[in-house]
Amino acid sequence: MPPRKVRTNANVEDAQSSSDEEAPRPSPTLMSGDQLASFLTAFAKSQAEVNRQLVESLMASHATGSARPSPTPSSTCKTGNMSKCTARFDGHSRDPEVVEAFIDSVEIYKECASVPDDLALRGLPMLLHGEAAVWFRGVKASLTSWDDALAKLRAMFGVPRPPHKVGEPTPFAEHHIDTGDHPPIAVPPYRVTPAKKEVMRIELDKMLAECVIEECESAWSAPTVLVPKSNGGYRVCVDYRRLNAVTKTDAYPMPRIDELLQSTKRSCVMSTCDLRSGYWQCKVKDKDKTAFVTPFGLPLP
Repeated sequence: MPPRKVRTNANVEDAQSSSDEEAPRPSPTLMSGDQLASFLTAFAKSQAEVNRQLVESLMASHATGSARPSPTPSSTCKTGNMSKCTARFDGHSRDPEVVEAFIDSVEIYKECASVPDDLALRGLPMLLHGEAAVWFRGVKASLTSWDDALAKLRAMFGVPRPPHKVGEPTPFAEHHIDTGDHPPIAVPPYRVTPAKKEVMRIELDKMLAECVIEECESAWSAPTVLVPKSNGGYRVCVDYRRLNAVTKTDAYPMPRIDELLQSTKRSCVMSTCDLRSGYWQCKVKDKDKTAFVTPFGLPLP
């Protein structure tokens, strides 16, 4: 019996390795120059298309964002107010530069604090005092805008106005001095310094120009004096003490204070009317005894 051939695992592995070595290996794929150029061209075109689409999308989003309505100044600046503004105006000065300085200060604060016109108009009363505050309360209802308020403020306090003049005397009363049969009293003028004499001359010229006094000839005369005023000026006064001593008093009853107070219990507004030189508003009877003597002549009120 012929011997059998046994193939072991080692023999199998050797056979497989030998067969693998004998099998031909695949050769690598190579591209020609034309194929490589075509590939690079196609890649560049695809990349350019992607970039173009990206740019178009960015431009479209930017155009959409810019088309949105931008916020108005009134909607973005309504956080500011006039509560911290330190500018103040009382209206006592008639110098146009004073009111212009106040308006400039308020405008600068308004711009820095981003205060809109409507809130600035509402906060303007906080910056006004004295005469200016009273004026604003009177015109508040007629103000239509911030510019309108500034224009009226300039018209009221920014334009120098001439001093108040004395108008025509009231036709409802005429002052009469009754001295009976007492003889006229004539007092010589008081002595004044040259400086005060010049002041008196200026004041008398003003009174003559306003027709408050006139030159006259009279048997009665009272001396004049200069009384200093709080603002540093002088007021021309007449010393009528001797005339008052011989004048008969009127029996006109004075109103009772308690009745006057009681009549105002239902009043809502208390107001006063201040006339310039109130005694000058009352007419004196012609050829009466109010003549006064000065170093320059004998005027008659």
